[in-house]
Amino acid sequence: MVFKEISKNRAKHIRVLARSRKRRISLKRFVVEGLLGCKEAVRAGFTVDFAVLSEDFILGHGEELKSEIFSRIPLFSASERDFNSFSNTVSPQGILAVVKIREHMLEDMLTDNPLLVALDRVSDPGNLGTIIRTSDAAGAKGVILGNGCVDAYNPKVIRATMGSIFHIPVSYGQDLVEVLTWLKSRGVQIVCTHINGSRYYWDVDFKLPTVIVMGNEDEGVSEDIAKLCDVSAIIEMPGSAESLNVSVAQGIILFEAIKQRG
Repeated sequence: MVFKEISKNRAKHIRVLARSRKRRISLKRFVVEGLLGCKEAVRAGFTVDFAVLSEDFILGHGEELKSEIFSRIPLFSASERDFNSFSNTVSPQGILAVVKIREHMLEDMLTDNPLLVALDRVSDPGNLGTIIRTSDAAGAKGVILGNGCVDAYNPKVIRATMGSIFHIPVSYGQDLVEVLTWLKSRGVQIVCTHINGSRYYWDVDFKLPTVIVMGNEDEGVSEDIAKLCDVSAIIEMPGSAESLNVSVAQGIILFEAIKQRG
């Protein structure tokens, strides 16, 4: 199997996408690293412009690269030095792809008694990636990112989703007050988490159409968003910790909703 060496222009394109949120949004493209992510992009029907493989990866995965899944996309090779310059990981996996962002309409998330997740200024890439992954695992209908959240297509976020970015709709760059007001007008209850919540999370009726709103790691949900909430939920913490990681808290509440929904 012969691979064409990646051109300087393509190499520059990858580096720009990996480092610039502005360019990712304007070009509607992002970089996914790793064999799992590349496979999931193709399987989920995303447009994959091309993939780049390091020389060592090609030597170690020769038979796998003959599979039908890799026949669907253009493949290019790169030296180890060049490939490492594309990645911001300590130990690159040797394969990455440039993928087109798939935009999602909020209306499409309102199906079959929707269970949604909305995020207010969540800033840590690992937290966002984990929240997307957990939402996918729970079968949520979508994740809505308000203005001020970390970029959903940041390479660190993409890695943390472990392929879930290709399974669940993600809507980004939203005015969250406007979106929640719109959802409320369509019969969706707004459930926020808050350290001074009025009800334990297991007492919330999650069988209703619901959007679970998680706030910033340090400040929680903003005052404007808290005013929109139908229910302010609290997680009991009998230990000494002052708070939970936002992605952990989201998982606890989301799977309570799944439990109630049977």
